[in-house]
Amino acid sequence: GAWSRTTLCDGEVVSATGEWERLCWETGKRYAYLELGIDLSHGLRLDRQLLLGTEDRVLFLVDLIVATAGAEPRHLHHSLKLPLESHMTWHPEFETRDGMLKGSKTGAAVMPLALSEWRSDSRGGSLSVENGHVTLTQEANGRGLCCPLFFDLDKNRAKQERTWRQLTVAEWMEVLPHDLAVSYRAQSGPDQWLYYRSLGPVGNRTFMGQNIAGEFSAGRFFETGKYKQWIEVEAT
Repeated sequence: GAWSRTTLCDGEVVSATGEWERLCWETGKRYAYLELGIDLSHGLRLDRQLLLGTEDRVLFLVDLIVATAGAEPRHLHHSLKLPLESHMTWHPEFETRDGMLKGSKTGAAVMPLALSEWRSDSRGGSLSVENGHVTLTQEANGRGLCCPLFFDLDKNRAKQERTWRQLTVAEWMEVLPHDLAVSYRAQSGPDQWLYYRSLGPVGNRTFMGQNIAGEFSAGRFFETGKYKQWIEVEAT
């Protein structure tokens, strides 16, 4: 079904002004990656990422709202919606913002990586199922907004404890704001994965012991603590 979205900029509806274009398509031993982009009104652009960890059975789905160079910070509000099959049901966690999608023979854990893990902190947005659609809603003030969903598609591992964190990204020992660069760590059972994306000009960035000068990077940690990068995309 359709992966739909609603975007507001300073309270005004943002519409598409161009056509979808393929920005990147790459496959490797452990992943398949697709990035699409489309120009929007109000000086914005939507970049859409799909990263499948083929061996790990995990999926990153990410909407990125990015302002053109030189734009002033604005209030951005974005919702993405993914349709569910009729036999799938949503089982949210009581204290945290993640949950499980369950079918007769399938199951997947869903984590909203940019939101606080705990429901007691309601800032920034929500994850829910509305009218048969998984719906992620986020808002922030700035020049960009990253809206990621992480799916653990291994039904047995997805039943185990899970957690996620927004990581600090630094450049030349200065912490960067989230509308310039973001990084997230997701953990399901004993396994952990890492995601990084620049929302503005790229630079020599560090996060969780990693260093990258490109626009996008993702990979996983082994139980030994060693990190294996799947993919790195340079600035276009």
